[in-house]
Amino acid sequence: MIKLILIALTDIIFFAVLILTAVFLLSDMAGWIHLSREIGQLVVRLFIAGAPLSLVFSLIAFFNFKKARHKRYCLISVIEVLILVMVYWIIYASQI
Repeated sequence: MIKLILIALTDIIFFAVLILTAVFLLSDMAGWIHLSREIGQLVVRLFIAGAPLSLVFSLIAFFNFKKARHKRYCLISVIEVLILVMVYWIIYASQI
């Protein structure tokens, strides 16, 4: 039961981070979505909170699961979150 909740939390937080990254890229980089300054700051704050949460849940799930398929999924999730954070950091640092 706890493992199913952990899988669900990992998925929800990971996809939320992915959606926040897409919103950031479409609004600030491409200019396709026009958000107010307050909404843009909220997206950045949610990403900063969501990325570490996704990483932590993925690592906890990786060490708790026994099946190789679940371990691979969690490892891929960790790698994807790290890539998203690096891309976000590079883009954000270039705008300052």
